[in-house]
Amino acid sequence: MPVSPHQHVNGAVGEGSGRGGAFFGSLASGALLGWLLDLWLGTAPWLVIMGIVLGAYSGFHLAWSTLNASEPTVSSLIWWSGSATIGASEEDDVPESADG
Repeated sequence: MPVSPHQHVNGAVGEGSGRGGAFFGSLASGALLGWLLDLWLGTAPWLVIMGIVLGAYSGFHLAWSTLNASEPTVSSLIWWSGSATIGASEEDDVPESADG
């Protein structure tokens, strides 16, 4: 069953907002942790800066590893190929017997 453009856009927006939220959360948590440590140790603004840098690195690393590790979804394959006949059937997974 082909995926409508509306469904594809909804899926892409949901996936993007989840990844963007993870990046923002990583950045914000690094900044917050640095700020709290600066208050405690009296080293302002150095640990806030380090927290922002480490949070940004962590967010980029998370986004990069997520993008490289994820398999393409059926909707993205349909979007790029223009057809709904992507994927192997169950018969392709069955090995042929030696009998022929």
